[in-house]
Amino acid sequence: MPVIIVASHHKAGSTYAKNCFFEVATILGYRFEFYGFGELPDLISSSFQKDTIICFSHARLDDLVALVSRVGLDSCKLVHIIRDPRTLIVSATKYHLDSDERWLSQPMKKYGGLSYQQFLRTLPSYPDQLIFEMTNGTRGTLADMSRIYMERIATITIRLEDISWDVSGWTHQHLSEHLVDDSLLLGSIKSVFLKHSLFSLQTPPRHSRTMVSPSFKDDLTGNVQQTYRNLFGELHLKMGYND
Repeated sequence: MPVIIVASHHKAGSTYAKNCFFEVATILGYRFEFYGFGELPDLISSSFQKDTIICFSHARLDDLVALVSRVGLDSCKLVHIIRDPRTLIVSATKYHLDSDERWLSQPMKKYGGLSYQQFLRTLPSYPDQLIFEMTNGTRGTLADMSRIYMERIATITIRLEDISWDVSGWTHQHLSEHLVDDSLLLGSIKSVFLKHSLFSLQTPPRHSRTMVSPSFKDDLTGNVQQTYRNLFGELHLKMGYND
């Protein structure tokens, strides 16, 4: 069976991917490797056995291209999880205001000795916070996500919105069938994706701030909307989302 590579992004399915594909690896008898921000597999000495799932939470195009080249295009399946850029911005802003991730509290010279989170909290209004988020942390995330999407290197692209709320189970079935041909394993793998979807959870996950809600239009108005257009243009349309 081919190596499975999972490309996800901060506030765009990284926790979902990590939880799901760890369990999928167990079902398949695969080794599971997870790489966070700035972390990469050793492309020189690693053997990349076929029974491996490699999961990135901050995927970058250049790293994926190098990895696919090393593994072999015919020997891997690349799953890319995307999210509407507009809801990602809203979610990231709210998350960074109160998350306890270590990097958010580290003093930074560019913010006058304040941490990212401290500086974000000093801004006088929510629109100001959204604009700051767009022009700083999330700008890089959207650049990575859009580059991978536009290059069409993924063997399957899945929307976070769909795996979160598709109660029909079609998205989860589609993803499962893409990963395995074994009908005996198909049901077990699909059940993993369904189990971790938001509609299956009794309580919201701690990391979720917007529950992948499409109601972003009240947040992205006026100067916020103009900043989005200036920075990203019609990125959401290019990635298949509607206005």
